[in-house]
Amino acid sequence: MITFHEKEMIIHTNSGFRRLEYHKIIAITTDRPYIVIWITGDEKKILIKSCLGEIINELPAVFYWCNQSAIVNLHHLKLYDQKSAPYFLYLTSGMKLKIPRRKREEFQERLSFLNRNCALNCNEEQICNKACMTKSG
Repeated sequence: MITFHEKEMIIHTNSGFRRLEYHKIIAITTDRPYIVIWITGDEKKILIKSCLGEIINELPAVFYWCNQSAIVNLHHLKLYDQKSAPYFLYLTSGMKLKIPRRKREEFQERLSFLNRNCALNCNEEQICNKACMTKSG
């Protein structure tokens, strides 16, 4: 079970409850019947029983469902390779994820929205309007 809040989510694991701030999440992938939450730091990943469809509409706009098995945090996007199909997203962790042709335009629109409204840079807190933290669904 996952509980969503403004800047974090609370996940219920076998060992208890865990607070996880959104900015620490790199990506969320499937490993049926579980999802793997890839995070920054030493732990690297958290495994919980859920599915991507149950959580995507609760996540902030900075998260994008790039293919049927992965959601990415666009704050951790390092490179979007659009030179030739297939198209790939490269994340700061070194993870490489394929983005289907049918999702290309939607992805570019999301990225453009965030670049216009958020600049994907939360280091400038005094000018950040938190557009990336609005609901994505």
